[in-house]
Amino acid sequence: MEGGKNKKGKGKQPERVEKDDIFESEVEAMDEEQVDRNGGQCAELTAVDMEANIAIIRADLKSMVSEVKSELGIFRDSIRDDLKRELTDIREEIQHKLGEVASDLKATTERLCEAESRIADMEECSVDFKEALSQSLQAQERLQLKLTDLEARSRRNNVRIYGITEGAEENNIQQFIAKMIKEELQPLASVELGIQRCHRALGPKPPREAQPRSVVVYFQEFKTKELVLHSAWKKREIYYGERRIYFDHDYPAETLVKRKAYARIRRLLREKGIRFQTPPPAKLRVFFDSGPVTYESAAAAEEDLKKRGFSLERESTAASGFMEKTRKNTWQRAAKTASTMASTQSHQERIKERLRSFQRP
Repeated sequence: MEGGKNKKGKGKQPERVEKDDIFESEVEAMDEEQVDRNGGQCAELTAVDMEANIAIIRADLKSMVSEVKSELGIFRDSIRDDLKRELTDIREEIQHKLGEVASDLKATTERLCEAESRIADMEECSVDFKEALSQSLQAQERLQLKLTDLEARSRRNNVRIYGITEGAEENNIQQFIAKMIKEELQPLASVELGIQRCHRALGPKPPREAQPRSVVVYFQEFKTKELVLHSAWKKREIYYGERRIYFDHDYPAETLVKRKAYARIRRLLREKGIRFQTPPPAKLRVFFDSGPVTYESAAAAEEDLKKRGFSLERESTAASGFMEKTRKNTWQRAAKTASTMASTQSHQERIKERLRSFQRP
């Protein structure tokens, strides 16, 4: 019996399972329907919110755009006003500067014209002064020649003796010279020399090792002086103690300078073995094979010797005379004054045109 009941119970169990499955499927269907209904409502709510937000954003953007436009307009107007004001100031400053430049240029032009006028006047005066100075220098040169000639004539009776040791004359130089001449120049031993004055060359006493001062001897008669000179030159070498002494004319300083200019020429002639003489006051007589030639100046002698094939050593020339310096340093008249003025005016016009290009209309 029990076994039969069990068999019956086992037979009813599948029917219950089927009922549960149906119930569950219905519940699931209801849940899905509820979910679909809620999802639709959420979707509707989200779209509405988005449209509202978009409208708000659009309104904000329009407000921002209008504000930016307003601010940009204000900024543009401010910049325009500032630029206009700055440009106006710059133009006024440039015009002021151009006015000053034009004024300075005008003043400079006036000063330049005045300077050129003064320079022209100075050139005219310089020419006149140069002519007057040239005439004065020529007259002074003639007077100097006459003065030198007078001085040379006043020294005609003098003999200058070189090489006598300082202090050898002791206290009486006149007696010492007379004794020395008669002892060294035998033809004059019995001749009355007639020495009027005798003294050392003016100037401080030199040191012991330096060249001694020369002795100036003044004879009463010119022929006695010439006799002493010719006797000394004829003997050639005269010694007093261990020093050689020389006899010569007493020349003025200007004549000594001219005679000194022949030094190079005399040295060359001695080397070549050519006989020469130096006649007073400042000449040079050279005895060539073709005959004697007398030169009045060292420049003339040097030029002629070069033509004859002699080569002279070059020496630094002394400073040129005052006449030559004056000739070099005087004003020279400027050439083409009119063209110079035209060039100056054209240059000024170019400057003015360039300045006008900076002006604003």
